[in-house]
Amino acid sequence: MLSYIQEVVDDGTARHIKMNYISIGGKTGTAEKNVEGTRGYSSNKYNAVFVGLFPVEDPQMVIVVFYDEPSHYYRFGSMSAAPTFRKIVENILFMPDCDILPYNERLMQTSLKMPDLVGQNIHHAENTLNRYGFLYKVEGPDSASVVVDQFPKAGISVDKNHPITLKLGPGTRPEKEAILTGTMPNLVGLTLRKAVLVASENGVSIKINGSGIVRKQSMLPGSRISSESVCLVEASL
Repeated sequence: MLSYIQEVVDDGTARHIKMNYISIGGKTGTAEKNVEGTRGYSSNKYNAVFVGLFPVEDPQMVIVVFYDEPSHYYRFGSMSAAPTFRKIVENILFMPDCDILPYNERLMQTSLKMPDLVGQNIHHAENTLNRYGFLYKVEGPDSASVVVDQFPKAGISVDKNHPITLKLGPGTRPEKEAILTGTMPNLVGLTLRKAVLVASENGVSIKINGSGIVRKQSMLPGSRISSESVCLVEASL
């Protein structure tokens, strides 16, 4: 049974919630709701569910996520309950007293070494962060285009989901300046079509990985964007 439910996550209807540092298994479910007082079923009201456990080789927790009449787009368990299950698991594993997977082990498997971005033009710095999948925000005056400080510092091992802060200042090298043009909108939760429209209205270019609903964006909402900024957007069904 454990091998069957792991297949659902590894290669089945919940493969988009697979985690590379802990094994999870489960089953998605979608059902039309019964019309009260009849033997029939509604054509527009659903229950969406995901039942999951982790880790598969030595189950420690079982979680049931149940949505009663989610909006039509999220009526499938794979679209609503399964992603919620993954988020719950991530939050549990981050808890200080959680011993299911040692925090240091999780950090080692998901961390990256912070590159040295000080002195770089913001356009080059953003390209580097996007290449490695970091989340980041940019702070600084409109006239600035060069990274003068960064947090965390270069060489520090950080989880790639830990937000990076780049501080801008006046440049000393004769590079093409990337003029700051505004702030980054929040695209998470939007369809790709809507995300492209919102990004265009705010003057920021996006690069898309996946399809469906935006789950993650490399540039954090509210951070400064330049004329050359490109935000990496990850989407899934």
